[in-house]
Order: sequence, then C-alpha cells, then structure tokens
Amino acid sequence: MADIHASDGHAAPASRAHEVGARPAHRARTRGPAAVLLFTVLGTILPGLGLIVAGWRKLGLLILLVGIGAAVYLAVRVGGDPVGAAETALVPGVLNAIIALSLAIGLAWAVLVVCTYRALRPAGDTRLHRGVMSVVVGLLCLLVLAPTSYAAQLTFTTQQTVNTIFGQRPGSATVPTAASTGSAKDPWADQPRLNVLLLGGDAGPTAGGGIRRGLRTDSVVVASIDTHTGNTVLVSVPRNLEHLQFPPDSPLGKLYPNGYHTANRGDQDLLNTVYDEIPAVHPGLLGTTDNEGADALKIGLGYSLGVSIDYYVVVSLTGFEQVVNALGGVTVNVNEPVADGGTHEPGQPDTLPRRWIMPGPNQHLTGRDAEWFSRGRYGTDDNARIRRQRCTINALVNQASPARVLASYQTLADTAANVTKTDISTDRLSKLVQLGDTIKQHGTISSLVIDNGALPGLSMTNPDFDRIRAAVETAIKRNAGGSAGAGPTSQAASPGSSPSPIPTATQVPVPTPTSSSAPKIENNLNDTCAYQPDQVAAALADWKATFGAKYTDQGLPR
Repeated sequence: MADIHASDGHAAPASRAHEVGARPAHRARTRGPAAVLLFTVLGTILPGLGLIVAGWRKLGLLILLVGIGAAVYLAVRVGGDPVGAAETALVPGVLNAIIALSLAIGLAWAVLVVCTYRALRPAGDTRLHRGVMSVVVGLLCLLVLAPTSYAAQLTFTTQQTVNTIFGQRPGSATVPTAASTGSAKDPWADQPRLNVLLLGGDAGPTAGGGIRRGLRTDSVVVASIDTHTGNTVLVSVPRNLEHLQFPPDSPLGKLYPNGYHTANRGDQDLLNTVYDEIPAVHPGLLGTTDNEGADALKIGLGYSLGVSIDYYVVVSLTGFEQVVNALGGVTVNVNEPVADGGTHEPGQPDTLPRRWIMPGPNQHLTGRDAEWFSRGRYGTDDNARIRRQRCTINALVNQASPARVLASYQTLADTAANVTKTDISTDRLSKLVQLGDTIKQHGTISSLVIDNGALPGLSMTNPDFDRIRAAVETAIKRNAGGSAGAGPTSQAASPGSSPSPIPTATQVPVPTPTSSSAPKIENNLNDTCAYQPDQVAAALADWKATFGAKYTDQGLPR
C-alpha cells in the first residue's frame, strides 16, 4: 500500500508523516514560497482558513466558524450595547474571567499560526525559505498576541482600579443595604430616587504658595437622580454654609443640637471643615466606618437638605489636572476673567494671580487652566466658582468620547485610583453604570444653588434650613415633572455602631418646610453654561477698571 501511494506521488516522507500540524498525507501538494506565505498570513487573519487550504478541511472549517461566530457576538454584544457589556464586565468575578480568556485566546491563536505554517510547508523547502518563514511566523505570533495581551492588561487595570475605588469596605455608618433598597439584583426596585454626594477635595499647595493640611471639601454637590428616567438635580451647597444640622436623635445631633459649631476655632464652623474636623475631634463617634468625615457630611447634608444621601464620592483636585490632560483638554465657555492663583484674606496682603483666563466662547483649556477655571475665586465669589465647577463637569461628561478615554485609559485609571474615594461597593457598580447611561442618554439635568441668588436674602452664617429644604423639594419635584412621590427619597441615613438597614424618613424627624417662596432653579445646565456676551461685556469692564493697570488684555502681567 505504501508503494502504491509512493508511486502516485502522494506519500509524505516518513520523518514528517507524524509531525504536529503536518497536512494529511493523501492531500499533500507542492506549494511555492509565495503561496505558503500568502496562506499563512490569511490563516492568521481568518483563523482556520490556512488549515482548510492545507487539507485539514473539517478542523479548519470548525475553527473558522467558531472565530467568525465569536467576532460577530462581540460586535453585537459590545458594539451594539457597550453599556450592557460594561455592566456585565463589572459583575464581581467577570473581569478575572476576561483576563484569563484573553490570554488563552492569544496563546491558542499563536499556536494556530505555527500549526498553519507547518501544515502548509512544502516537503522540499530550502533552509533559506524556512529561515525567512520562521521570522514571518514569529512576527505573526507577536501580531496576534499583542491585542489579546493589551486587552488582558486593560482588563487587569480595570480590575485593580475597581478594587481600589469600589472594593468592599470595612464598614459604613450610612451606606444603604440591599434590604433597604430593593435587592442586590435590582437595587432601584423600591427606590424612586438615588442621592449621591459629590465632594471635590482641595488639598496640597494653596493659591498663595503654602501647604494646606488635610482635605478641605470646597466643592459640595448632591446629585438627586430619578432611577427610572435619569432626570437629575444637582444641588450645589456653598463651602461657607455654617451650622450644618444633624438629626436630633443621632450622635452628631446630640453633640451639635444647634448645628455644627466648634467654639474658638475661627472658620471651623464652615461646611468645608466638617470632613476633617469631626474625625479629628470625635473619632469613632459614628461607629464602624472607614470614612467618618464623609459619613458625617452625608448625615448632616441629608438632614439639612431634606433628602437621604445614599453614597458619596470624593475626588481630590490634585489629580484633576492629569485627568483633563489625559482627555486632551476640555472646551468651555468663559463668561468672566478667572484668576490663575491669587489670594485675598482679611487682614493679610493680597497675593496677585499669576495670570487670568480671559473670557471667550468655546475656550479649549489644558488641565492646569481647567483646574483654576473650576477653583479660582480671586476677584469673584464662591457662587461664581460653583457655577464654573458645574459647567466643567458637564463639559467633561459631554466631551469624554470612548476613543479619548481608551487612548488614555491607563493614565485615567491610575489617576482615578489615587484620587478617588467612595462607599459604593462593587456589587452596586454595574447597576450604577446602567443608571449613568440612562442619565446621559435620556435624563434632563437641572441645577439648584443654595445661595442668595436662588434664594434671595439667604444668610450663609445663619441659614434658614426650612427654606432650603423647601427649595430642594421644589427642585426635585419640578425635575420629575411634578409627579407624585418625586420629592425627597423615602429613606434617610441613620448612623449607628454598625451597618444596619436605613430607617424610613418618618423615623428621622425633618422639619416641615414652611417657606413658600419659589427658588430660582436652572432647568438646563447647557443653557446655564452657554456663552453670555452681555455678561462678558459687564465682567470685562469691571475687570479692566480694577486690574487693567496690572494686566494686559490677554490676562498676562504687565
């Protein structure tokens, strides 16, 4: 039988008849170097095609169909529903599976490239041809290993970032439990609104060149989100609000029955000192918690605004510049000259700004300029700074395209892990991703600033909290279209010695709002952040009258 096969010219040499990847003996053909190169490359691009050409039709067709099926599934699953894919990926344990699968696919693909070449290789190839093809096959292996290894690296980075920021916490005095917010599968089932406290922490170098100790929360925003429609109210609270109130029957309420106040500590009555002050002076007061300052703010702001705050996110501004630069900058409308640096403290000489960010539409800012656009208040006030902060956040959300995020993913992930803290755990993260997409795609964002612009005559040193609660309730109902049950959420944070289900609002006394005056609510943040020529003209006239002798029209020192 061997002689018959040999006489027909179809028998493979005995030394190669049993090689792994060698083509079936009865299908052996002589191919030139160009054909081997072509089909090896095509077999790399379309795994299995090279084996089909080499005679391994069933195996090659199976691999080809599996590869095409996997590619189509990923295109439909990820390309058609990227948010759903991200939601699935953030389920605990899935990221580990993606890392292992990416590495396995890359290794199997590389092995397939080698086997394809061996199956295609002619019996009489020369040493030169084998040497050239060895180099080509090696490069092809690197080509298929690179994207799968990169995918594994990105997934590992995501996993590390998620674990660092959203990993399970030792405990919290205020975080809601699954029992109080629906279920782990659907945490919004019984929760019409989700309230998240967003804190911008200001630490490190000061505008005057000094060093600030601790974290001063100068940016305080409560995002109240309709969990069904995505409609969101951003309630901005000035840093200089004094005498924050706490539930009377809570440990903090008993300690501060007349509102947050520390005798003989200067400006320590201000809202932006609570985060550092309470843990330093009263450690352990709230029981088991890994961030007593944030929990104190959640309890106090929730009671003072008349809502229940479910989670907090605090971001240190030390990483803000890196984030903006990684995204390629941010484009905003600048409606007034904004100082880069500078200090004005009572009883102390002024430190002049290094320069000014001058007004103009669609100004593209670098990370440094965006940071000072958000935090600068020399020559202006906290209310103007709050408006600019909200516009910067709005611009970043709108301009952060997937391509820009992916291109700088490593930098963004590393920065986020270093500057972000939260009590949101990984088991809630996937649902929050879905809710975030609902906000971006369908939600309407409105805004309320707790100041004397929205509430004329409101004092920051002696606030009318009944009036503030009424304003927040009005803003939430208006954002929800005035529907029943659209007001403050039905749950309120209750601190204790250990995490426990959050009691309903009726269990935490909140004074009934008594003021009927309508607050000024900004119904569309895009309109608020639009370029305002009349405002610019007035702001420039005032600026030139005050600073024109010291700075050029471009905002540079003379």
